[in-house]
Amino acid sequence: MKMEKIDDNTIRVLLENDDLEERGITGLDLLSNHKKIERFFYLILEEVDQDHAFANNEAVTFQVLPNDEGLELLISKNLPNFGQVEAHSDSEMVQGQDGITEYIKKQLLKRDSGDDQSADDDDDETMNYLKQADNPTRQIVLHFKSFDDWIALAQQLRIESGVSNLFVYQHQYYAQLIFFLENTTETFLQDDLAVANEFGQKTPYTADFLKEYGQQVMDNSALELTRYYFKD
Repeated sequence: MKMEKIDDNTIRVLLENDDLEERGITGLDLLSNHKKIERFFYLILEEVDQDHAFANNEAVTFQVLPNDEGLELLISKNLPNFGQVEAHSDSEMVQGQDGITEYIKKQLLKRDSGDDQSADDDDDETMNYLKQADNPTRQIVLHFKSFDDWIALAQQLRIESGVSNLFVYQHQYYAQLIFFLENTTETFLQDDLAVANEFGQKTPYTADFLKEYGQQVMDNSALELTRYYFKD
């Protein structure tokens, strides 16, 4: 871990992937475990804030910038527009648990696609398709004996037209795969379903049940996010 004090109000911390691993932080935590990530950021703050100038200041904001080597974390205090998001810059100031993890997820999706505007357009297109009641879809909900089985599926299955959601319920992993039938053929669909069934087992639980009684940890792009974080 490397630390640099940019000015009286800003500390820059570089956390490589090895630093995250040593502290027990995984890619899945960054996307889903809000409380763990919040505690992690404040522990980093305690470690680098030797004179307690930041820890004793209520107006502390974390700016999270994921990169291929790990994370760049900017810790700021006494911001003039504390609590607001800088919507018109490349780097956004994010405060709060939901803001931190949602921002990380968006950055990863953009970086994985290699095209910010393309990623936004794909998200809009996906949501519009799902909102249209007349658009035919086929979905399956699978249970995975271990998270490794889910990773193995993500590395093998690439849905050309559809979405994938990942849930945790009673410490077990479940995935909902939704296929857009207008943009695929029956042959491709059956091939994808065959691959999915190699790694997961059909479950009577519905996605609505898992959302209500479990936790949705990745939405719409669960396969893509898992592939990014858990490469071969």
